[in-house]
Formats: sequence, C-alpha cells, structure tokens
Amino acid sequence: MVTDGSGGYFIFWTDLRNYGQNEADLYGQRLDAAGNKLWTSAGKKIADSVFYSVPKAVYTSDGNIIVLYSTTNGGGRVWAKKINTAGISMWSVPFYIAGWPQLGADIYNAVTDKSGGIIITYQVTWGGGTTLVFAQRVSSNGTVKWSPASNGLNLSESGECRAPVITSDERGGAHIFYYNVPGPYNVWKSHVDSSGNFLPKTALYLTPNNYPLIRAVSDGVGGAVIAWATNGGGATQSDIYAQRINLAGAVQWNATGNVVCNENGAQTSLNLSRTSDGNYIIVWTDGRRVFINNDVYCQKLNAAGNTQWTSNGVLVTNYSTYYPEPNLISDNSGGAYIFVYNSQTNFSVARIKSDSTFSWTPNLRTLASSIYNPSYHRFQLAKNGDGAIAVWQTFNGVGANGLGIYGAKINGNGTINIKQVSTEIPESFSLKQNYPNPFNPVTNLEFGISDLGFVSLKVYNILGNEVETLVNKNLAAGSYSVEWEATKYPSGVYFYKLETENFTEVKRMMLVK
Repeated sequence: MVTDGSGGYFIFWTDLRNYGQNEADLYGQRLDAAGNKLWTSAGKKIADSVFYSVPKAVYTSDGNIIVLYSTTNGGGRVWAKKINTAGISMWSVPFYIAGWPQLGADIYNAVTDKSGGIIITYQVTWGGGTTLVFAQRVSSNGTVKWSPASNGLNLSESGECRAPVITSDERGGAHIFYYNVPGPYNVWKSHVDSSGNFLPKTALYLTPNNYPLIRAVSDGVGGAVIAWATNGGGATQSDIYAQRINLAGAVQWNATGNVVCNENGAQTSLNLSRTSDGNYIIVWTDGRRVFINNDVYCQKLNAAGNTQWTSNGVLVTNYSTYYPEPNLISDNSGGAYIFVYNSQTNFSVARIKSDSTFSWTPNLRTLASSIYNPSYHRFQLAKNGDGAIAVWQTFNGVGANGLGIYGAKINGNGTINIKQVSTEIPESFSLKQNYPNPFNPVTNLEFGISDLGFVSLKVYNILGNEVETLVNKNLAAGSYSVEWEATKYPSGVYFYKLETENFTEVKRMMLVK
C-alpha cells in the first residue's frame, strides 16, 4: 500500500484467480481519499506470472509508482515496473538475474531517488547457498544505473549477509543496513549516494546474539534511526536496542546503541516509526510473562535517544496470542496508530498519544475478526493526517476457497468508517437494529443494499437535528457495517436514518453514560 500523492492510495497483491497454487498474477487497485475504487472493481492486472511474490511499491518524485515483485522466469528475477496513476505500464526491467527465487517480505526493499527512480537493496542466494546483499539504482526512464547491471553493487562483508533494510537520506541516496553470518553477527551499515558512491562499510554494533531483526527510518535530516532485536536463544536473551547515525554514518547515541527494553523474556517482532514531533516510537512483541504467550509493548525515544515513557515500555495489549507482530504509523500528532492481531484471527488498532495515554478505552478497537492471517496488512495515514487507512487479507465474503482484500478508515477518535461485510446481494434494502443498544459510547449499525446507488446514513438527536453523517456515497450491492462513536454527545435517545433512491427507514437507539 502506498499513497498516490492526492489523498488516495494504491494497493498491490498477488492473485491466483487465473492459476492454481504454484503461480499468480500481480494485481492492483487505486482508491481515492473516500475509499472509492478508481480502477476496475476487482482490480487491474499489473504483471503476469509472478511467483508467490510480496510486492513492494514506491511513490516516485515524478508522481508515478514503481512496483517491485519476483518471478521465476529465467531462473529467478526481481522486477521493477513503473506505472502511472491510471495503472498503465511505463516500463518494466529486471534489476537482477541471479540465485534462487526471492520470496520473503524482507528480501528486497526500495526508496525513491528523488529523481523519478528508485534505489533498491536486495538479497541474492547463489546456487551454492551463499547469501549476499546488493544495491542498484533504476532511473526514471527505467535504466539500470550501477555496474554490473546484472547484480548491482555488492555491499556484503565476509561470510554471508542477509535481511537488508533501506531508508532514504533525503538527498537522493540511501542508508542500507544488514547483518552478516556466521557470528559474531554484526549489524553493518552502508551509505550509497545517487551516483553509486558509498562510504566504507562498517559494523554498527556487535550484537550479543544471533540473527538480529533490523528496522530503520529516516531521521529527516540526512541520517537514520535503526532499532533491532538481538534474537538470542532462550527466553531471557533477546532485547531491543536503537541507534542513530548522521549522513556520514557516524553513530550519534551510545557506541553500542541505546537500550529500549531489556526486560526478562524475549523481545522480538519490532517495528519503528518517526513521529511528527521529531521523535521515534518502537513497538514489539514481548515475552516477559514467560510461558503465558506474548504481549505488545511500545516505547518512545527523543532525538537524543532517551526513553520518554515507562522504563521497558508501555503495555499496549496482553492478548492471549503467540505472534502478534505489531506494526505502527505516526498519527501526525506526536503519537502513533498501532496495529496488532490476536490468535491469528482478530485484527485491531490502538492509538497511543505523545504522553503515553491511549485515545480510546479499551486500548484496542477491532477492525476485523475471524479473518485469515491478519499479519498480512498494510496502512497509510489518511488525507491531512485525519486518521489512518488499513487494508488486510480475509476470507470474508469471498467464498470457501478464496481470499479477499478489505479496508477501512480509522478516524482519530477511534470510530471505524463503513466496511463491506458481504458481497452477497441482499433480496431487499434493510436497516438493522444497532448493537449494542443501549450503548456507551460505541455502537454498530448494519444495513443491506440490494442495488448499486447513492446511500445516506445519518444520526439525529431527539429534537430532529442532524448530529453526524456516517455514510454519504455510492455503494455497490452488499451488506455493510459502520461504527458510531458518541463520546462527545450527551446521554439520550438518538435516531439513525438510512436513505437511498427507493428506500428510507429510521430506527431508534439509546446512549447511556
């Protein structure tokens, strides 16, 4: 998922509608700021015959999109395809042809080069099993810029190097981080400028344990902040560290990195975001309650690397789950939206504010339940920072053998905009009784639309004054659910009215505080 530069979004996925289980196509969809589909209703085919690819997309400085995906054509290739906002191909090039098929989500990543192209880092596994890290630049017109064109710049150190992470230096270049094996498992850093020149590769920190999980973001002034989990063996040997480097690659915090969390239990599955106030929030899976599944914690660091919240983190949720894999995005107000899932089925969001308090109670607001593998989700800030947009993979409404892509907008106050709960066409228009009822302060309104058309759903107070518009758009036939959050309204009787061209119905609900 990536912005379209106009308040809307592009979403890309691999799709098996034309194949069996061993091959797929790459599809995409463009949404406007209101969530309306701008391409065909089932998405537009972007590329043929991709192989279980995890697509990555970059919005380029010339207003187009470059999508990365992998194929097995010719022995394993990763392609960069540039499309315009209508989804029409402008060019398509392989930026390496080597090694085994690259299937993992962190095998290749890219950032804009500020000139209409991208800088890419990727992991290549040779036939003998050795894995190395490379970088390449593809220009705005699709030209592969760095030699050798087949593989690009080799950034690797002795042994093997893996799991490259890239962030822009805001000057047309990039900082790239990775680790090498066998031990002692250094985290390495390289800086590549737009001409392909890079500083000597140096070890950032000697981690005490194996296979560090690395995340990185730009610091906005030419450098970068990275966070990593040491991923050591045993229940008490995995902690979270962070470090900041400047444009020249010099470390800005403690030489060995700042400790974010060293609580007993394994701290893993971290993610990192820079906030609008120039600080950083890190979220992770936490096993401090050893043998009682995993929780989710988060911590805020200032620009000097000092922790701002409770030592060893603020508890986001104590879900009974094994691998919540939390993620986050800045909320444009010094805090963040944090996305988590529970026991492989419930996908939820929390909003933590700059002062470490949460924006709604309870902390988590469910986006979807009983879905398939909700770890497959993406998100972006909404237009003007007014909430966030999330999309996820689900079985809902797609039939027993299919998976679909759904989405919703999370408003800053925790309300969830309308979402389609079924594509099955109802026999008639309908408006259901809200639930729960009475409610405090959130309730769900469900309705059915038997034909494509304009739909209005509004809430009125006891005096008949309109207090909120929940739906005001064209909708396809199907069943829908929309949430109303009434924190700012007093207790009392309210009415909600569904209106289409040929149907009107009003129901009563009770807010009790």
